[in-house]
Amino acid sequence: QEMKFKPLIGIALAPLLAAACGPSIKVETHKPGRVSTGISEQVLLADSFGRITAQDQTGRALRDAFQSHEWFTFSDRSDDLTLDIRAGDVELAAANEIPDRSLVIRVDAVEFFTHETVEIRKVTEKGETFDAAIPVVEAVTVFQITAAIAASTDDVVLLLDQVEYEARVAQDVAERPLDDDLLERATVAALNAFVADISPERVTETIPLDGDDVRLNGAVDLAVQGQLDVAQTELERFIEDHPQHAGAHYNLGAVLDAQRDFEGALETYARALELEANPMYAETRGECQQRLDWAIELGR
Repeated sequence: QEMKFKPLIGIALAPLLAAACGPSIKVETHKPGRVSTGISEQVLLADSFGRITAQDQTGRALRDAFQSHEWFTFSDRSDDLTLDIRAGDVELAAANEIPDRSLVIRVDAVEFFTHETVEIRKVTEKGETFDAAIPVVEAVTVFQITAAIAASTDDVVLLLDQVEYEARVAQDVAERPLDDDLLERATVAALNAFVADISPERVTETIPLDGDDVRLNGAVDLAVQGQLDVAQTELERFIEDHPQHAGAHYNLGAVLDAQRDFEGALETYARALELEANPMYAETRGECQQRLDWAIELGR
């Protein structure tokens, strides 16, 4: 029985193994963050609770974090915008207009202090390793973040309800001078974690091409070289003369996929699968469906 199964397994895996080492092209897209904000691309900071120093550092840290992630536009609207939760209801008030589908955030600094403490570390002296208590100054920041997606002050959907983001940054007391920016560094660390959670991630994925038929080599080479529009034209011409050629349909789907025409790619992959039940075709079609789902969720 073992001898009978081995060839069958090899046949089933052959297309996938070929895909792993054959020609391929890339597609760049975005997938939603761990906390999906849908199609929102504008972030508005509402009035928040905390010491003035904490509020000042919060605004700077958020602005820098959103700029580095290059997805959201950030505006500090703490002077004219409030966001509250009362009896389970979201209340949003604004003196000025709110852009449609804005993500409104309230960032309350509930812990914002430095203190002296000790860290237990492994220390080696004279060939012996032991635990030692090292005096440190530690900055602690804890932010409670409330976030809501707003089409207007009357159309608000709660996304996060006082979710805590915490960071601790320490410096050895023996290191002089002590860093005056410990609290700011802890603020940046905590709020970077929040921004990373909601920001879509840029991803580059590989799309394998079907290089089995030498008649498709020209189009495949063009696609690999990045000349996707020319490769698309070549494949469309080939399909006019060979409408039952599964590999040509599949490669056309891959070229459309790489150009982010995910709906067109899915239709073309489906035609290829009608002509040939190739596992590589099925797997690539599934990955394209995921990319389309991401694009729809993000409004892209």
